[in-house]
Amino acid sequence: MKLVGETLTFETIDPSNLSHQKALHALSKSGGDYLGNLSTAVMNQREDKITGNDYLVLSMDKIIGYLGLSAEVETSIGKTSSLYYGVLESEYGKGYGSKMLKEILPILKENTDLKVLIANVDKTNHYSLNTVAKAGFVAAFEDEEDIQFQRHVR
Repeated sequence: MKLVGETLTFETIDPSNLSHQKALHALSKSGGDYLGNLSTAVMNQREDKITGNDYLVLSMDKIIGYLGLSAEVETSIGKTSSLYYGVLESEYGKGYGSKMLKEILPILKENTDLKVLIANVDKTNHYSLNTVAKAGFVAAFEDEEDIQFQRHVR
């Protein structure tokens, strides 16, 4: 499945594609413990839904990052999905993180009935804290380690 944003493309991960595996390995190294080892993870591949899938993110046909969306969960605030993202180290500082988060929102609004998108960020990860804030996410909860950010889809 390919999802097309304004300037980015979100392509479901093909575990048999060598360039996908190479990118996942590089993302795992630059993402530290947050993303874990993406190259050995079982990628969700649900053809019937956008949520519950893992995507490589491309800019002009070049892989620049990763975006994962959890399956939808019914909560007291409506249907929610958590997102996970990472940018290849070679693409740091180019604004791709917030661009990915901004460009997935209209796709979700048009193709799902999600109400809220959630991003959990480690309090010490200042780059991710800035990224989610630039993408319009608002802090909702926090504990000793993480801050949960939310962004309304509709």
